[in-house]
Amino acid sequence: MKKAAVLIILSILLSGFASAGERKTTISVMDLNITSGITQKEVVMLTDKLLNELVMMRYYEVVERSKRDEILKEQGFQMTGACDQTSCLVEAGQLLGAQKMIGGTIGKFGTVYAVELRMIDIGTGKVDCSFSKQYAGDLSNLLNAMKEAAEAFSRWRPAA
Repeated sequence: MKKAAVLIILSILLSGFASAGERKTTISVMDLNITSGITQKEVVMLTDKLLNELVMMRYYEVVERSKRDEILKEQGFQMTGACDQTSCLVEAGQLLGAQKMIGGTIGKFGTVYAVELRMIDIGTGKVDCSFSKQYAGDLSNLLNAMKEAAEAFSRWRPAA
């Protein structure tokens, strides 16, 4: 009986060490494209909120914003406006060594804020997951949107 219990505990510990050694998928978030109703400073804060929420989810290895900018600058990556098109996200992701990139748009339409985000697979250029929500009221509601988006992207798993 004691041997069985020891074997069970040992196997649980070993499986924990094996999964702890697995490499996380590297992801980067590009600055969101503003359509209307939000300032550049506000979108920087919202992008940082999304980055921080992804880090707290602990599912991805997240490229920090300043590191992202440094690498892209060193590689001569020219950003003219926001990088939310798939081809731009793929190119940036390749330069960063990321497997996934998140980009999209955020803005105000009438009295409603709209958040449209996509997670792109760098290898295939396909959209793995998207996040689309509308928020009425105060701009601060978009902080919660970034948390919801990070949760959605962290729940995503490839199809079997």
